[in-house]
Amino acid sequence: MNRAIDKDKDNVDPQIYNGLGCCYSELGQLQECKLNFTEAIAKNENNSEFWSNRAQAYYKSGNYDLAYADFSIALKLDPEDTMAYYNVGMCLFETKKYKEAIDMLKMSLRREEKCFCEMRANVYYHIGIAYCRRDKYEKAIYPLSQVIACYIIVY
Repeated sequence: MNRAIDKDKDNVDPQIYNGLGCCYSELGQLQECKLNFTEAIAKNENNSEFWSNRAQAYYKSGNYDLAYADFSIALKLDPEDTMAYYNVGMCLFETKKYKEAIDMLKMSLRREEKCFCEMRANVYYHIGIAYCRRDKYEKAIYPLSQVIACYIIVY
């Protein structure tokens, strides 16, 4: 597949590149995915969605440092985005920065008290595991018990 190229590339709406990046992501073609998100960012660097999408591509390819950098920019552009806090926390978790991960994941819970239960369960799970990895098992009990509570409510 070839990327969409216009004779006058400056006239292409950045949402087109964003859409192409999403398509390539679904196809598992992460290099093309990242190229298209980078093009969207170049055309509109103030769009937090573009930064988040490219960060997701980095995250999927295991490049957590680049994902963290892009998610951090997305968070600065949209500090009300609950998922941005969650995504930054997950990058910190993957890079074994558990204390910082716990703080960021807790922020995602505080920002969105009514987030859907599956997300809350995932956040609590990672907080609990991060405490375990820091040998703070007593602190892990509450968040891990909340995972169970979320699933009891759902099912």
